[in-house]
Amino acid sequence: MAKRTLGTVGVRTACFSYLFIHYALLVAYVARSSEILTNSLGIPLWESATLFSLAFGGLCYFGSQRVIGAVNGFLVFSIITSFTALVVVASGNIQWSSLLETNFAAAPQSIPIIALSFVYQNVVPVLCTNLEGDLSKVRKAIVLGTAIPLALFLIWDAVILGTIPGFAESGTITDPLQQLRSSNGTVGVSIFQDVLMMCDKWGLI
Repeated sequence: MAKRTLGTVGVRTACFSYLFIHYALLVAYVARSSEILTNSLGIPLWESATLFSLAFGGLCYFGSQRVIGAVNGFLVFSIITSFTALVVVASGNIQWSSLLETNFAAAPQSIPIIALSFVYQNVVPVLCTNLEGDLSKVRKAIVLGTAIPLALFLIWDAVILGTIPGFAESGTITDPLQQLRSSNGTVGVSIFQDVLMMCDKWGLI
């Protein structure tokens, strides 16, 4: 498709872009997941990186489509459960006036995160195949598939900005989940805290 519409230069640019962004995603996932495993299991970072890579790389290489789908479904369910638990626990301390605070100077720093949060272009061809090229269904799947994570991001931002005083005005780059855990005792002892940290760092919530 890229070659038909953009020519040889266009298809090379598209291929390079896909390789670059997925390499960046892979590095981010392995780096953060390894750090979480190191903190949880008390093993060296290189062992955590190897363990994570072998576990999920082996699953993707040797696992059948049914097994991968089942694992993916379980992880998605875990994310939704953890996210819901966090929002329910933390929303009781929301200060609605804090949501009106704005730090426009920090807005440009969010652009790469926003772009990364909605990376799903690689699944569009598979989606079109599974939906047998039905334009109406494909359009609905893309719109709804984008609207759901967008709603989750907006809820997450509201919880952070409304729960942590002065977070929007802060000129420093901090981990919002760490700030929330330190300012809310209930969240700090939540059984979902490690899962939530992983979801947050992976850009899933």
